[in-house]
Amino acid sequence: MARFGAHLSVTEFRRAAAGRGAARREAETVTGPAAALERAIELKCDCVQLFLRPNRQWDARPYTEAMVRQFAEAASRPVRRGGEPLGPIVSHAAYLINIAGPAGDVARRSKHALIDELRRADQLGVPYVVLHPGNHMGAGDEAGLHRVVETLDEVLPQFAESPVELLLETTAGQGSAVGCRLEHLSWLIEHAALPGKLGVCADTCHLFAAGYDLATAAGYAATVEAIERTVGLARVKVWHLNDALRECGSRVDRHTHIGRGRIGREGFRRLVADARWADVPMILETPKEDARGRPMDPVNLRLLRRLAGSAPTSA
Repeated sequence: MARFGAHLSVTEFRRAAAGRGAARREAETVTGPAAALERAIELKCDCVQLFLRPNRQWDARPYTEAMVRQFAEAASRPVRRGGEPLGPIVSHAAYLINIAGPAGDVARRSKHALIDELRRADQLGVPYVVLHPGNHMGAGDEAGLHRVVETLDEVLPQFAESPVELLLETTAGQGSAVGCRLEHLSWLIEHAALPGKLGVCADTCHLFAAGYDLATAAGYAATVEAIERTVGLARVKVWHLNDALRECGSRVDRHTHIGRGRIGREGFRRLVADARWADVPMILETPKEDARGRPMDPVNLRLLRRLAGSAPTSA
């Protein structure tokens, strides 16, 4: 059975608790990354993704003992009475990190930030860290890919004994981003010194924007075949579920709610009902609200669960 969750943060947890009296007071005692887990439990998620450090700044304070304790407590609590706890818990690396760019201050900061991401995941027992491969900044795909491998080979040996895996995310190909072709990710894995530490996070909006047509039955079959031929199905450890506002092959990364974009309900039905992905966590990165300010994570999660329980059409 597919496992669904969302990318969550302390912001969503505090917002949901606002004005709820005792719940608000309790929320104020939760610090650090545990807040995202608490919100995931409120939403009855099966899995969750979160940031383990600030996603748009370089500096990050170390965790306090209270933060680590609260995280462990939330991670071990059953989501439903008599059920299982959240799992897996997935971290998304900070957006600032760019290990595909030229040498310089950003490259140096990116390497140290990635090391910190992996350390934090190891400290909290988070098995996966998702990373955008980065932007070549005009140097070209080949140069960017070589820079990624160089940095991975400096970073990953420090975590050779850690269970944490680094997942390279498919990108939309917007700007100078590398990773928009599955062959890019396959090349990175094949040329890294420690390929066993690497996996893949497949993002539906990014794949669609990069030219992989998830909206049709034939396009979905071709996409799965391409995954199998390049990185291999077993390397895909996480799916990001986002509908796409722009057309297939646009190379524009614009997420929207499930079933309200160009991929559509049938496209997602095929994916979430596919038994080959039954053990792979599927995580929403869709907008948090609709135009009227209505919270949309619950809406998108309910729809995905309905789609997972129904057979796709052949259209």
